[in-house]
Amino acid sequence: MGEAMAYLHVHAVWATKQRQPLLTGEVGTIVYACVREKCRQMGCTVIAMGGVEDHVHLLARIPSTLPAAELVRGAKGASSRAVTHGRLAAVRLWSRCDGPPRGGPSLDRRGRAWGDVLAATRRRRPIS
Repeated sequence: MGEAMAYLHVHAVWATKQRQPLLTGEVGTIVYACVREKCRQMGCTVIAMGGVEDHVHLLARIPSTLPAAELVRGAKGASSRAVTHGRLAAVRLWSRCDGPPRGGPSLDRRGRAWGDVLAATRRRRPIS
């Protein structure tokens, strides 16, 4: 008898506090590295990650036992702690919101999420 298999993909987008353009230079490098590492620790596979100076796009495959909200909470928390408790302590990174940021994708555009993430990733310089 075969085993059941599930692949769950999550496209998460979150913005900086008050959409401030903070994700540049050293802060951006730290944030993307922390998100990638936290995903690895949680058993997720990062498919694509990108964004611009005021928000992050993450496309990840997650285990079927992991709630998407837990992934986002972990990724935001890890990156925020790394920035605010490190050398960049004056930066308050993420805002709290229950939905997409104003001007975010409408419901009819969510089907194109994969392309949006890949396009944002191409616009951003590579993170090592």
